[in-house]
Amino acid sequence: MRDNLDCSRQQELQSFQKLVGYSFRDVKLLDKALTHRSFAHERIREDTEYNQRLEFLGDAILGMVVSEYLYHRFPQYLEGKLSKMKSMLVNGTLLVCKAKEIQLGQYFLLGRGEESTGGRDRTSLLADGFEALIGSIYLDGGLSVCRRFILERLQPELEKLELDEVEEKDYKSNLQEYAQAGLGQVPFYQVVSTQGPSHQKIFEVTVSLQGKVYGKGQGGTKKSAEQQAARQALEKLKEKDK
Repeated sequence: MRDNLDCSRQQELQSFQKLVGYSFRDVKLLDKALTHRSFAHERIREDTEYNQRLEFLGDAILGMVVSEYLYHRFPQYLEGKLSKMKSMLVNGTLLVCKAKEIQLGQYFLLGRGEESTGGRDRTSLLADGFEALIGSIYLDGGLSVCRRFILERLQPELEKLELDEVEEKDYKSNLQEYAQAGLGQVPFYQVVSTQGPSHQKIFEVTVSLQGKVYGKGQGGTKKSAEQQAARQALEKLKEKDK
């Protein structure tokens, strides 16, 4: 870690902290999180630290915080479903978007070679940098502060995830209510085929009323396939009743 930060760098980090929404007690931790190995390798001093270890730490903390949130928020789901939801929240593409929201790339310290080849916009650098930032916030402010930062940053995605789950529940429940009220029948779901390897199965499900198939759906789980089938059946029934 660099012993002294010049005035220009201190001002840069001050501006960045405003974008992040967190003020570091030890601003050198933030500087380290924003130091790429290409910059460190070009320094005369061999002990210049860079962000790889913080990235390792941040990756673990991000996974833990998201897993904990999903565990408590969706007690009805088993491990497989929770893992799929988690993968939607900790993937590299989303981390790059989150890094861009706070203009993280502008504040990186890069080596000349990395700079000249467009390193500030490199997706791997941005995703890794966001994880390093998480690691630095954890070390500086503790788990509670870091958890709040992560959940605030992911709030739009968390809200969408919850909305999608509510909508998904409604397809089956709405179909059941609609069918019982109009036909006096309970929908019957049947898996008609499965494809793909065990870890990437695709299920095809039909839903029938009075022996007639009203909807078909596919999904990575039987439940999601049933939801798609229920949605199609609802659309057909409502169209029929017009």
